[in-house]
Amino acid sequence: MGGLGDPVIGSEFINREEELGVLDRRVDSFIKEGKKRNIAVLGLRKVGKTSLMQQFIKHYKKESNFLAIPIYVPEENPKIFVTKAVGLTLMYLLRKKGLSIESPITLNSLVNLAIAVFPKTAQTALEISRQPDISEAFSSVFELFKIAQKESGYSILVWLDEFQRIADYKKHVNAPIDTIREIAMNQGKVMYVIAGSSIGMLTKIIASTESPLFGHFEQLKLKGFDFGNSRKLILQRLDGLSIGENEIGFLFELTDGVPFYIDLLTFRMKDLATQHRYKSLPTSVLTDALLLEVFTSSGGIYSHLTSLIDESLGKKGLSRYLELMKAIARGNHRSIDIARNSEIEYTQFPKYIKQLIDWDIVIKKDGEDTFGTYYLSDTLLEFWLKEVFSLREDAIISEISEKRKRFRSNVEKIIEEYKTQVGLGNEARIRELFKAFDGNISIFDKVLPKFDSVTIMRLPNNEELDVLAVSSQDRWAAEVKDMPVDVGDINDFIRKINLSPLPINQKILICLLGINEDAQKLALSNKIAVWKLDDVNILMKAYSKFRITI
Repeated sequence: MGGLGDPVIGSEFINREEELGVLDRRVDSFIKEGKKRNIAVLGLRKVGKTSLMQQFIKHYKKESNFLAIPIYVPEENPKIFVTKAVGLTLMYLLRKKGLSIESPITLNSLVNLAIAVFPKTAQTALEISRQPDISEAFSSVFELFKIAQKESGYSILVWLDEFQRIADYKKHVNAPIDTIREIAMNQGKVMYVIAGSSIGMLTKIIASTESPLFGHFEQLKLKGFDFGNSRKLILQRLDGLSIGENEIGFLFELTDGVPFYIDLLTFRMKDLATQHRYKSLPTSVLTDALLLEVFTSSGGIYSHLTSLIDESLGKKGLSRYLELMKAIARGNHRSIDIARNSEIEYTQFPKYIKQLIDWDIVIKKDGEDTFGTYYLSDTLLEFWLKEVFSLREDAIISEISEKRKRFRSNVEKIIEEYKTQVGLGNEARIRELFKAFDGNISIFDKVLPKFDSVTIMRLPNNEELDVLAVSSQDRWAAEVKDMPVDVGDINDFIRKINLSPLPINQKILICLLGINEDAQKLALSNKIAVWKLDDVNILMKAYSKFRITI
């Protein structure tokens, strides 16, 4: 096993079947049929892009006529990129030929080893390393991949991690993105996978109609694990220790399935269990793990989040951006509420929020401007800003020991509230959600009104609908389904609506485990709104409630 929080492969690699499946299909087509489809892997920091890359490369390591070359793009330094790309190309070619190449090794040593096996590639590499013009050297790297492919006969895949940094090379390199388009995109036997954590910037580079790379990359978006795979990862990391389902659910809620966070927190929990000789983990172990990892300045998650803020906001008006982020973390999601609670003039809000979106710190959920809502993209960052940063900066409480006690107490209350909400059951939780609607948020261009009452709807034949929400102008009825929905479910819902003694002007079927295509069409034709699990959980978050995990 690697270091804590490091990328993982082999038996420790969990899920990503769908993403690996896309990569496998594209590469198989590339190798066997010569059909090239470049891919862009997009995902927030620490979501597992590097683990995906390493697992993919491991999978194809024994493919005789295929070579993958992973290159990590350094920040704002094309000279380092050129040296690294040239050296890695030679190293992976030589390893493919069966030579044992151990790092560190100099570029000259690699050239000397390669000259007897791949003379053209080695000579080109040497020329690039001596090229004084950085623009020429940069473009020559992409020519090197083509030369290596022709000389070796391998189909070559170049994986460029943190690709968006290449856009910053324009300070030293003439139009670097245009260069890649002109040279690399026309290489039939060289396939490119680009990856990056700056999703906004990378999307602009590959998806903007004004970009030279527009239309040349298929997007593959990497998110945190879903609940099932997060649970699997938690149990694997705890290695036989018993843990309650509520604690597993809370860990998923807090980490949003990001494997890096799960890795650090479960490691800490396991360490605490060893100290106290626990075989079954009480809730206090989770609380202690959060105290040590998230609150304490030496904790891995604390260090990561402070570094994230420093790197993103360090020289760009830190205080204003932090106030906006803290306002969102406190549960303000509409622009007017965020501005008011961050004491930033509303006229200045668009400028600052746009920058936070560009840095992938904040995301905006689509909707009319009046109802557009904003969220922090990292759930644990949100928790940290609200429960750690604000507390540690609180001048009224001066003693760090007192702050630790306050943090522990707050976490205990949050976990108990989580257990209370989850214990209600999904139908009751949906009713509580409807009770929270305030007329300020919309879904599918429909304003969610403030209701006077939200109850179970009892029908004349003693059947029930899960939700009847009534205001002076609206009567909404909803049914919650925690099984996959088919046409029969739609017809049954219509039958129940027809039994209602009250006129219903909005019908909603809440499909927590999805709906098939025929049922979706039938619902649409009968003016039934379909809310899926993701839709519900967006609203749960907007109204400061815990998500439903099924």
